[in-house]
Amino acid sequence: MRIVVFWLLRLVSALAGIACFLVGAASFHSERYWTFALSWVCSGLLSGLFTFADDQLTRARVTWSAEISAADLARKISSESEFGYGLVLRPFEMDAQIRMQNNLNPFPAVGIGFGMPIIDVQEWIIRSSPRNWRWFSWGGNVGPIRPIKVISGDNWFDELKPIIMLADVTIIIPGASDSMRQEYDFLLEKRANQAVILFPPRSQNDRFYHGIERSTRFSEFLTGVPDQGCFLLPHQGPSGVRFEKECLTSRKLKRILEARRHAAKG
Repeated sequence: MRIVVFWLLRLVSALAGIACFLVGAASFHSERYWTFALSWVCSGLLSGLFTFADDQLTRARVTWSAEISAADLARKISSESEFGYGLVLRPFEMDAQIRMQNNLNPFPAVGIGFGMPIIDVQEWIIRSSPRNWRWFSWGGNVGPIRPIKVISGDNWFDELKPIIMLADVTIIIPGASDSMRQEYDFLLEKRANQAVILFPPRSQNDRFYHGIERSTRFSEFLTGVPDQGCFLLPHQGPSGVRFEKECLTSRKLKRILEARRHAAKG
């Protein structure tokens, strides 16, 4: 019910906000400046309402939000086989600063700056994945939209290994730190066919890519990353690991998740 309410609130605020936007533009050309000012104030308020409804819609879709350990995760997977479980590994120094286009907001694509056009990378993953997926995140600052904080302690890497082995898919967002190198090496060795490497769009992520240039593991991929970003899919074969590149779209993510999940179950 909450999802329906927020969808309707998004729709109403969007239609009313765009109408005010267009009325304001027409008023300016006809020199009705008070109408122009009132229309643009209303458009801004409705844009804020759209952003609120947009955020609440995503929160309504996230139904699993407690901290979790490897033992808890193992019990959930054994009792809830209808769900896919994914882990997100990302550089803590960047965390929520990695920007993605808001795939639930169509207006920036047609040149209308309305609502919330930019979100962080983990929220993009949540919004883009099928409803039967449950996501959790390792350490770092817990933002408002992250559905799971995996508990990390002093022996963080020993605690992380069983979670990687349990997850259907692990998405790693590259970073230059030693911890990212350890996570990446372990993934390639143990779970290459369930791993996904996500490179975000280059636009608005200059700091992220400057950091990747210092990475001993990820810098080699930079020449092949297009401006719009991409997924890199490792495949473990008899001659070693090879990488397949896919475009960075929400539709492609859905297909990748299901394919990697079936590989994990097979």
